Amino acid sequence: MAVDLALAAAVPPDAKESAKDMGVLNIANALPQSLVPIIAPAPPGLC
Repeated sequence: MAVDLALAAAVPPDAKESAKDMGVLNIANALPQSLVPIIAPAPPGLC
């Protein structure tokens, strides 16, 4: 993860919007961790 973050910080498409790009990267990393506990109990209940 550290290498991905370093690469994303080193090669921004627009230096003025790098904070927005880091925010999108943070959401992409945090959202699945937030949704899995909600979704995971559903499949055993369907069987």
